[in-house]
Amino acid sequence: MFTRNANGAAHIAEFMRSVTAAHDRCFGIAPTSTSLWHLSDLDGPDTSVAPARDRRGKKRGRVKVDFADITVVWLRDLMQLWIAGEREHIPPATIPETLRAVIAASKALEHRPGGGQDPTAVALADLDAIVETIRNLTALDDPERLLTSKTRAGHLRRFFDLLEYGHTHGHLTALAPTFFRRRHHHIQILTHEREERARHSVPDHAITVLDQHLDLIAATNPYPGLTDEQRQQMGRCLYILLRDTGRRPNEICSLDRDCLIDGSEPELRWNNTKSNRPSRRLPITTGTAAEIRTWQGIRTALLTHPDSNDYLFPTHHTGQRNRPLPGLPHLNTSTLRTWIVDWAADVNNRATDHLGRPRPLDGIRIFPYAFRHSYAQRHVDAGVDVDVLRELMDHKSISTTIGYYDISTTRKRAAVSTVAKHVIDRTGKHVPTTATTYGLRTVAVPYGSCTEPTNVKSGGTECPIRFHCAGCAFYRSDPSYIPALEQHILALKTNRETALASDAADYVITSLTSDIDAFTGILHTMRARIDQLSESDRDDLTTACTTLHLARAGAQPVPLPTPRTRHAAAPDGTQNRNTEEDL
Repeated sequence: MFTRNANGAAHIAEFMRSVTAAHDRCFGIAPTSTSLWHLSDLDGPDTSVAPARDRRGKKRGRVKVDFADITVVWLRDLMQLWIAGEREHIPPATIPETLRAVIAASKALEHRPGGGQDPTAVALADLDAIVETIRNLTALDDPERLLTSKTRAGHLRRFFDLLEYGHTHGHLTALAPTFFRRRHHHIQILTHEREERARHSVPDHAITVLDQHLDLIAATNPYPGLTDEQRQQMGRCLYILLRDTGRRPNEICSLDRDCLIDGSEPELRWNNTKSNRPSRRLPITTGTAAEIRTWQGIRTALLTHPDSNDYLFPTHHTGQRNRPLPGLPHLNTSTLRTWIVDWAADVNNRATDHLGRPRPLDGIRIFPYAFRHSYAQRHVDAGVDVDVLRELMDHKSISTTIGYYDISTTRKRAAVSTVAKHVIDRTGKHVPTTATTYGLRTVAVPYGSCTEPTNVKSGGTECPIRFHCAGCAFYRSDPSYIPALEQHILALKTNRETALASDAADYVITSLTSDIDAFTGILHTMRARIDQLSESDRDDLTTACTTLHLARAGAQPVPLPTPRTRHAAAPDGTQNRNTEEDL
């Protein structure tokens, strides 16, 4: 099978670029006379001197800037003047960000009267159109996906920074005086920016579908030096590490060969490459450890380049054993991404969801880094303390970790809004409420909520009838409490059997039976209402109930009211130390 040699292709591309640059120099064509600039060519043809470096001392790569999409001439000229004059001080990431913003501005002006070509004629309305265009920028690889608010705000800032540069250096003297930034020219960054990131986490039902098709992973992705079985096992280990450890893709790819610390409580030794913190340890499950151990056994038999010997996942470069490798000595993240994305697409074409519907992964973006967000969100939903999750994620700042809890709050708010439409009282009467009322005018009880004002005000400690909820007019329940109701009914039936066996008084048996009948009636009513919902509404309700189940599982249990005591007055008027229950 023919496989593309990426290293060879890069050499050929560089050779062709050098030939083109030499041809242009021979015929006196300046590097800046075309619409495509190679920034390295702007430093001159002398290769005997040290390569040009940016302000941080790093060598500038072969950065290309294509101005062809900037159709507004004065914007294109300004962009070129900025790069030519400031390239020694421009961070590498700033040029493509500014270019994207200027292209968007140019496209916005194209649709304005005059096309924006005359800088003296542009007005405030033209600038408004530019801001609106940048405000709606989408991903280059997915036109349906809006960029995050932080990214769009960054692009807008780059555009205004470029205008500021033009004014400061006298390049925009002809620009209309009304063409300047106003207070409304901004893009608001969401208070909880992580809510946008939540879209990138892989939901639990998608992970379940992927888990069922592990045999398809890396099935169509060749990897030199590995058999089909070895490649599949390597892909399986990579996926399970992504799913179960939440490490970044480059941290998974660069794991040491002896990264597994075995024992009764196995740990993963890994390196935090982002924050330069090596030799970190992460507790992992015995199942994850077993997958690593299986791959280590296969890895031992592989013949790899000496530079790859210390890594769990070797590079696909074979090279010559007496020469250094041309690339990374371990698996690269682009290969990992290709494997995961291709595998998810293959699974989506073959699998069905729990209702038998095809393409269960439609609308879900699955890529390696998304599993890190999923890992964090699972722990949030399970009620893990923020300090513990910070340690697990190895975040430098706790504010980064808190962002995931903000996502959880938003998800719970949406779930409450859905469930609040299906609230019933003790008689089974439908009493829908708003999310605000659901949260603020009720207090949680073990099998639903209570609306009795005194009990709500006290936080659940002033129940007037001692939690005989099924007989209380203030009792409310909804489908999210169905599991709790089922367990409570089972417990009541067990208690009744125990009471019968111990020859308890009739009123005890009667009380238990009444509670069982009341709660069973509530349960049957809710199930009947759910059966009448459409399929999509049932799915939405199920998702909302699952979210609330996880939230309650991670929260503190609802405290049962403790009996209050009152102190009897002594003959001398002081309070007696002896107490009795406040009946």
